[in-house]
Amino acid sequence: MFWADLHFKREYNGAMAYLQSKLGNILFTRELARRHPEIVSSAIHPGTVQSKFPDSADDQTKAYFAEAIERGELVSPKQAADTLLWLACDAHNALPSGGYFHERQRIEPSAAASNAASGTRLWQICEELVGVSY
Repeated sequence: MFWADLHFKREYNGAMAYLQSKLGNILFTRELARRHPEIVSSAIHPGTVQSKFPDSADDQTKAYFAEAIERGELVSPKQAADTLLWLACDAHNALPSGGYFHERQRIEPSAAASNAASGTRLWQICEELVGVSY
């Protein structure tokens, strides 16, 4: 996480902001599971989804999508939603809570996404931003 410039106010980079948002999603999911075990919380990696997302993206992101198209790696929105629906329709698939999933499989997140101290820090920042403590 770019803790010193979490909102990219000093130097905006769309690709890095997107990646940081995905990292934040996993960190927050894991921290939610730790703080509230009564809530089933999961994060998913849907794959590189065929969408209009790259139409308004920066050049780096457009290049990434172009390469993914060439390699045949894009998935349809329906394919991307499959794991989310699988988790939502049977909570037992998501247990224990706090998991990260791709193609109906629990996968290990990166070291950065597994950092419990970062999850706690992000949670605290979110509480400050919304003005509520849980």
